[in-house]
Amino acid sequence: MAVASIQGIGFAFNMPARQAFVGQLVSRDRLMNAVALNNAGMNFCRVLGPSMAGALIAVPFIGAGGVYAIMTGMYAYVVLSLFRIKDQGRPMGSVRPPPLESLREGLRYIRNNSVVSTLLALAFVPVLLGMPYQQLMPVFAEEVFKVGPRGLGLLLTFNGLGALAGSLTIAALTAFPRKGLLQMMLGIAFGLSLAVFAFSRSFHIGLVTLVVIGFVSSGYQSLNSTLVMNNSDSEYHGRVM
Repeated sequence: MAVASIQGIGFAFNMPARQAFVGQLVSRDRLMNAVALNNAGMNFCRVLGPSMAGALIAVPFIGAGGVYAIMTGMYAYVVLSLFRIKDQGRPMGSVRPPPLESLREGLRYIRNNSVVSTLLALAFVPVLLGMPYQQLMPVFAEEVFKVGPRGLGLLLTFNGLGALAGSLTIAALTAFPRKGLLQMMLGIAFGLSLAVFAFSRSFHIGLVTLVVIGFVSSGYQSLNSTLVMNNSDSEYHGRVM
């Protein structure tokens, strides 16, 4: 429990910093492409990671402990790699306020920027009401589809494949003019596909539906992050993401 809590706290710092850093590394006209490719990398790990971990755990001299050791080494490599990226620094003319004041500034900025506050609400609702389907996958595999651990692996893999395809598709739509409309359509498709999956009793229909769910949810999140960053000042990226 303690380790899980620490990991959760770490992600709370990691994800906003990661997105804000992406915004500093590229120009605004390439932001959508960069955010989508960043998400594509994470989704690729969702597809490849479980199968690799399962294979390594089965190796007698590696096991679960060895897999965690390998993960630690990979995290260390990532941290070292970050030091090789040229620091873009803070926006010109900005002054670093104390942490609590910085938090208050961010909240005031969100409250006074109707576009950003609306986009953040649109980001929050699917995460709260829709994304928990991922935690329910073991229940669907065991109680609904009755396919066991192997079937669970397929469910997660197909969902990850859809998410990877969605991220790559969004990365290719940088010049698409009506991004807000596209996000709305993806959000509607996300809700409808979740409903289809919830009522499906066929394992194969469930697999196909999970590809669609992964595709539209990943595209929705990539677009939302892009729109938030495009409609906010760069010095607030870390506080609004």
